[in-house]
This record gives sequence, structure tokens and C-alpha cells, in this order.
Amino acid sequence: MKLLLVDDHALFRAGLKSVLPRLDGSLTLAEAGSCEEGLQRLREAPDADLVLLDLGLGDGKDRLHCLRRFRQADPTLPIVIVSAHESRDTIAAAVNAGASGYIPKSSDSALLIEALRLVLAGGIYLPPALIAGSAPSAQRPPTGLTPRQQEVLALLAEGLPNKAIARRLGMAEGTVRIHVTAIIKHLHASNRTEALAKAIRLGYVATLEED
Repeated sequence: MKLLLVDDHALFRAGLKSVLPRLDGSLTLAEAGSCEEGLQRLREAPDADLVLLDLGLGDGKDRLHCLRRFRQADPTLPIVIVSAHESRDTIAAAVNAGASGYIPKSSDSALLIEALRLVLAGGIYLPPALIAGSAPSAQRPPTGLTPRQQEVLALLAEGLPNKAIARRLGMAEGTVRIHVTAIIKHLHASNRTEALAKAIRLGYVATLEED
């Protein structure tokens, strides 16, 4: 497994380097201290399996600048943000810009490893606090989704891939794909990642968690 770590704090990179081998015994880790250096590392090793990226590298006026550049360089590569910023809007914006996961830097090492395994399995990782937090019922917007679609969306928010959602809900994986397609269409999104980002921004994820 090949992983690229991009963060401008050498001490933080050193800490992660001691933890990440738990992910895979044969892990090959490349690191970079800037967005430009990270993109160069990616060009040198285009077969990377995952990128761990700090938020805010590159253009100081746009926290997502570097994420967008990585996503442009490789539209399918899983990119997980590791950041000290934990606001709902920031996380939703990162997912909307193409992040496959968002791990707060306050997380412990066990959670980090489990989150990365989830993303590598095809899921999307979001902080539990983001999913659990919600506004009072009277303030929640209606989702416009069917009850089954709401269940599927809630599990998408947990980061589960289609196969795991099918097992959890006791339905065929093909049926899950149909529901996911309907959710994407309903939210006027182009893919499940964008749909999830819109659901977070609209407050649907928190709504579903307590319904």
C-alpha cells in the first residue's frame, strides 16, 4: 500500500509516521511539507492508494485550494483531510470539493486507522460529532426523501459503502444503488460525495440521525 502524507508541520508528520504502519504492514509512505511538494510527490508516484492532506495548504485565502489541485490532478484518488478545523461548514465544503473523508487532528490514533480503512474500502468518513449534532426538531428542514432513502442517506453519512449498507438494511446491493441514485438525483448532485456534502449543508444528516 502506498500513502502520501502532506502537512506543513514536521512534528505532526513524524507522529503520523509512527502510527500509519498499523494500517498495513507493507505500507510505503511518502511525505511532503507543502502543496507544491505534495503534487510533485504524486507525479512521481501516481499509483498512490490514498492521500492524507492538511487543510489550508497553498493559497492562504482559500483553505480548499490544495485539495482542489489534488482532486484535479487525480479525480479518483481517495483524499482524506486531517485538520484542526472542525466546523460543519468547513467539513461540508471539503467533502463537496472532493474529500473522501475528514479526520479532526484531535482524533486518537485508533480512530484515524479505522477511518482510513473505511475510506480505502470505498466509504466516506465523517466525524461522529458532525453526524450526532442536530438542531431542535422544529428547526429541521424536511428532506423530501422516502423513509428508505432517509435510512440509506444516514448510513452514507456514516461512511458505509453500498455493500455494507445492504447488509445493515437487509436488502440487495442493487437496491441500495437504486436508492443512492435517487438521493443523488433528488439533491441535484453529480455523485454520492457531492450529495452527502449537500445533505450536511442542508442539515439532513443531523435530521436523519435522530429521526
